[in-house]
Amino acid sequence: MSSLRKLWYLYKLRRNVWLRTEELLKIQEKKLGMIVKHAYDNVAYYHHKFKSLNLKPSDIKRVEDLQKLPPITKEEIRKNFPEKITAKNINTNKCKSYFTSGSTGIPLTVLVDPKANDYRAALFGRAFFECGLKLRDRTLFVGDSRHFPKDPYWFQRLGILQRKYFSAAEPIDQQFPKVVDYSPEAIFAYASYLFLLAKENEKRKAEHLHPRLVFSTAEVLGSGEREIVTSLGGEIFDLYGCVETERLAWECNRHEGYHMDIDSSIIEFVKENEAVSAGEEGKMLLTCLYNYAMPLIRYDIGDIGIPTDAICSCGRGFPLIKKILGRHDDFITCPNGRMISPIPIRHAMRSVPGIMQYKVVQKSRKELEVFVVKDEGFSNRTFEHIREEVGKVVGRDLVISPSVVEKIEKEKSGKLRAIVSLIHRNGV
Repeated sequence: MSSLRKLWYLYKLRRNVWLRTEELLKIQEKKLGMIVKHAYDNVAYYHHKFKSLNLKPSDIKRVEDLQKLPPITKEEIRKNFPEKITAKNINTNKCKSYFTSGSTGIPLTVLVDPKANDYRAALFGRAFFECGLKLRDRTLFVGDSRHFPKDPYWFQRLGILQRKYFSAAEPIDQQFPKVVDYSPEAIFAYASYLFLLAKENEKRKAEHLHPRLVFSTAEVLGSGEREIVTSLGGEIFDLYGCVETERLAWECNRHEGYHMDIDSSIIEFVKENEAVSAGEEGKMLLTCLYNYAMPLIRYDIGDIGIPTDAICSCGRGFPLIKKILGRHDDFITCPNGRMISPIPIRHAMRSVPGIMQYKVVQKSRKELEVFVVKDEGFSNRTFEHIREEVGKVVGRDLVISPSVVEKIEKEKSGKLRAIVSLIHRNGV
C-alpha cells in the first residue's frame, strides 16, 4: 500500500509542476487552512499559542496572515517535544522518526505520520525526475547513515530506481574504488562530499567516474566548488531542503534559481517579522503543509535567503529563490556589528592556492580561526595570502589566524560546515 501511495503522490506532484502560479497558490492556501485548523484542534502548543494571541484558525487564510503568529524555534520545539508539539489524534507509535544533525547545537527529533512519510518520499523524488533522472538509472546516495533504509523496496529488486548508500562520514579515499565499481549514472551527495569526490577523481588516473547527473544538497554549493565538481562530467543540480520537511526547492536545467515547492510548503523571507522585498535578504521561516503528526508552522529553519519575483524560462509555475546564503550562524560578525555572508568568504578562500579543505570558525568578535588541509601548491606564503584575501572581505579589525590541520572534522551526519560563527550560539 505504501509503495502505491508513494507513486500516486509522485504522479500528482509531477502534474502540479506545470500548473500556473495562481493555481498553485490556491492549493497552498487550501492546505494552509487545513494544517492550521488541525494544529489548533489537536496540538497543545499551537492551541495555547492561538489562545494567547486571541486568534482563531479562520484568522489564518493566506500566507500574509501567518505574520500574526510568532516564529517557532528549534529550542521551543525541543522543549515541547513530544507531548505538546505532536498531534493528540495521531498514533505516534506508527510515525517515522527523523533526526537533525544538531549543527546549530540543538538536535531535533521530528515525527512524520505514515501518509506524510509517503508524500515526503514522493516530494523528494519529484526534483530528481524533473531534472532528468530515469527509472533505470543507478543512483549513489551519500549522506547521514541514520536515514538510510534498512531494506530495498520491491521495485529496486527489479532494477527500478536502483540505489547504493554511502555514509558521508567515511573517508573518501576508501570509498572511491567502491563508487567507481558501482558506476552510478546519478550522484546525490552533500556539496562538500562532491567537492572531495571530484578532487579524488582528478587525482586517480586509472579510475574515473562519469555520472550523467550530479545532485548537490545540505550545504551551499559555492561557485568555486561548483567549478571543481563540474569536472565529474555530469550536469549539476543544487537541491535545497531539510531533515524536518524534506525537499523545499530545487534547480531545473535552466539554473535560474530554486523552484519553491509551494504546493507542499510555505517559505517566508522576513526581517524583523516583516516580509522582505524581492532581491532582499531575509530569514527563512518554514510552514510544512502535509505532516499532521508534528505540524511546523513558521519554523525558523536557521537559513538566510533571497527571494525573487523573476519567472523561470522553463515555464514551471513554482516561484523562485534567487540565492540561498546559508545559516544564521554561518554569518561572520565584525567588531562594529556588521554581518557578512559566508559566500564572499568562500570565494576568498577558494582564491588561495594550495588548500584542499578549510574551515573558518569565529569564536569572538575579535578573531577568525582558519583551519586548512594542505594541497598541491601550499607554500610559506599561503597563510599571508589567506589573511590578504579574507581581510578584503571582513576588514582589518578582525584578526585572522590560519593554521594547518591533518583533516577537517565532520559532523555526525557527515556534513562539513566550512564557515561557522559561534557568536550567536554562545552569546559572545
